[in-house]
Amino acid sequence: MSPIAVLITCRTQTAKRDKKYRAKLYETAAAAYAAYYEIERSNDLWKEFASVAKACEAFKRPVRHGKDRDKALLLVMRFVFGWSHDYDRAYKLARGLELYQLEKLAPEQIHSRLQRDGIENLYKTACKRLPYWGKSADEKAYMRMRYEPATATDMFGDLDDGSNDDAATSEAIDSTESELKRGGRNVFCVEVDDEQLATILAAPEHQSLSVWFESAGTLADGWRRFRAVKINKVEKRRSDD
Repeated sequence: MSPIAVLITCRTQTAKRDKKYRAKLYETAAAAYAAYYEIERSNDLWKEFASVAKACEAFKRPVRHGKDRDKALLLVMRFVFGWSHDYDRAYKLARGLELYQLEKLAPEQIHSRLQRDGIENLYKTACKRLPYWGKSADEKAYMRMRYEPATATDMFGDLDDGSNDDAATSEAIDSTESELKRGGRNVFCVEVDDEQLATILAAPEHQSLSVWFESAGTLADGWRRFRAVKINKVEKRRSDD
């Protein structure tokens, strides 16, 4: 089943309040996230999602292919769960699932983590770790960039597993430095596709770009691979006259 078909199924089968309500809710949320995971990595799927959302009249205005791309997770959740003044489940899920995304959790891990953490606790943790209230889009992007997934691998646990030992930290730093140096120079490479490269090359002088990238594994020679997920223009703030 395609990611878009999954979302349509989720939208029509939103859990009803019965004895199995919570279990169905987590299943639907996990399935919706799995669909989002594929949509976020494909321009064609993103455009198809925008077209289907418009046909379903899921939102008050059409999804914009470029400007709304950074809101993809929230839009997918609202497509499935709708929106209410009383309780915005879609927003709470999107805020919480963003932490899982920053942790690099695979889609198949989402369901069990939701069962463990719960939507409300996950949302509260997201608001604490990424306090977006009153922040601009650029400030929010910077917070996400600075977020350390390693500190949240067990967001609701309080046990020390030794991962913060000085020896472990030193080893990690040495490894990172060696991977980013070649011939005495600091080198950092991010793989981009044709469309992403075109966006970069088309940027005028002094145009800022935000680049979201993910770790794509380690090569045979020990070098890390990083692959761009999305590249957006960053609008400059207008200075006060």
